[in-house]
Amino acid sequence: MLGTNVAFYAFVAALITYAQASGFLQPVKDKRVARNVVEQTLMNALSMDAAILNKVKEDMQPIYAALPKTAENSLEKSTVHYALHRYFVQKHGWYVKGLLDSKEDEEPSSVSTVLRDRAPAYIQGLLEKHLSGHGWHLHALAVYAAALSELIRIEALTDLHSAHRMLSSELDESLDKSELEFTVLDGYLLLYVLEENTTFDTYEEMQEEVSSTWPAWSDFRLWAHDLHRDLQFAARARQNPFKQDTWFNNVAETVQHLGHAYGDFQNHECNALREFLTSLEVQGTGRVSLSSFYEAGLGDEWRFWETPEYLRYLGSLDETRPDVPMVIIPNFLEGHNNCVASSSFVEVCCTNQCERIMSHLEKQLGAPSASPSRIAEFVSSIPSESVDAPRNLSVSLSYRLDETAARHNGQVPVHGRLFAQWMHHAYPLECPYPAVHGNKQLTSDEYEAKSGEKSILGYRAQHDKVRSLGKQMRLSDQDKSVELPWVAHEQLVDDKWEVPRPAGHGFLRPLMGVMALVSFAVPLTKASRSFCTYSKSKSEHHCV
Repeated sequence: MLGTNVAFYAFVAALITYAQASGFLQPVKDKRVARNVVEQTLMNALSMDAAILNKVKEDMQPIYAALPKTAENSLEKSTVHYALHRYFVQKHGWYVKGLLDSKEDEEPSSVSTVLRDRAPAYIQGLLEKHLSGHGWHLHALAVYAAALSELIRIEALTDLHSAHRMLSSELDESLDKSELEFTVLDGYLLLYVLEENTTFDTYEEMQEEVSSTWPAWSDFRLWAHDLHRDLQFAARARQNPFKQDTWFNNVAETVQHLGHAYGDFQNHECNALREFLTSLEVQGTGRVSLSSFYEAGLGDEWRFWETPEYLRYLGSLDETRPDVPMVIIPNFLEGHNNCVASSSFVEVCCTNQCERIMSHLEKQLGAPSASPSRIAEFVSSIPSESVDAPRNLSVSLSYRLDETAARHNGQVPVHGRLFAQWMHHAYPLECPYPAVHGNKQLTSDEYEAKSGEKSILGYRAQHDKVRSLGKQMRLSDQDKSVELPWVAHEQLVDDKWEVPRPAGHGFLRPLMGVMALVSFAVPLTKASRSFCTYSKSKSEHHCV
């Protein structure tokens, strides 16, 4: 870990929001970060211990090797942010704000501050000046990741100081060391899970808000306490008997570990949710009818209250069949409606199970593209929780691979929309369906502020939805065997990159096209199983 030093104390001065005359801290997370804090953090990352940086490089090597490169064998800007996003999602389940929607050409709004969701782009700009035109290679990518990690770590310690100040009136000499530690840790946990821009008059109000709106609060608190005990037990085994750490330092150690480990706790709840939705799945589609979704939400266990408009915004609503709208299970699970905004920089979300599959495939390929046969060989051997392996890929899956390769010099780019769509067809319960123009991710509060519309249905409105949807056409046994929707729109992570033309491509391409058509001819003759997808206007359609 990097030392807290100058950057930490500057960060504390810049971020801690103090209470009014009452002395109680209002947990409003200011979205601004001092420029000099970001710059100092980056300088620390550039000079950090080589062993730590090498570990980051080792973790990033597979995704870096599999990404498209420029003629100088470096990454484009858009690809850099994609690589970092994938790294943090795989490593900690973190969705770092500003990576996938950064505004790289915008300057910060003032001389002294930079918006937090623009911090990644600001760090990137500083690093590019330091690189002096040498390009984005693995070392620079690792430094970038280390700098972002350090900003997140420093903010966690800042929030711990905020929790300490918030509870100062409740900490007295009658509390022993252990009680002090757990009291301040609880204050930090409340700040960890509360949304930004929420204010309270008392500490008790904060506790009531969290316990009443988040059923898992008690389990989370117990998990964090167990983590703290485990870390302190391990620390005592290696502690210098002549050096006594303060109780605050003990809590600080737990806070730093908690940010990395929270994804493991979150996944217990996510896995239970995934298992329940899978029990409602329309077999083989990775989808649940919206009617079944809302009906299940009327119970006490699961709160499926998101409005159709919010689900559509998140990319979780499949309206291919307007008469039978369906919720896409992996899209819903990994949507920001199921994330905890643990930091102004980061949200912790349900694990994207497709990441494990993609990571395995990238290690096997070691390149940004491959032939359809090579991809089919590897994918058919990769199991998931819902798919056994080895398996024979369907005629439809084979055809779609060939179809994608025909657009790209006989090769399939593995970091593009078409391949992500293909992976959803191959693993419908693990891999999200990619929207044509990207899934927009906003928390429910952010969505309401931006759209002016409600993101959550009231109880009566949900009852009404269940009744109205129940009157719509239900999926018949014949419907349940249809193909998933396919939209032939491509979008590569690096839109400037062109798939290299393999040797003998000019001869093989026509032959591949003929073979693809022949291989798909049989399914096309089964007219009774044809499936229509509708355009937004619903006036045009095509069948696949």
